[in-house]
Amino acid sequence: MAMWPRLDHRAIHRCHGNAARIAIHVARRTKMTPKAIETLIADR
Repeated sequence: MAMWPRLDHRAIHRCHGNAARIAIHVARRTKMTPKAIETLIADR
């Protein structure tokens, strides 16, 4: 959530903690690909 401040607990809950679903949600607001975002999430 520190990387994407507008990503809140409710959004994570809707994605059921699934990194791929979170990446798709975040990719709508950034130029990064969902795969790149998923990799960033997995590295944390």
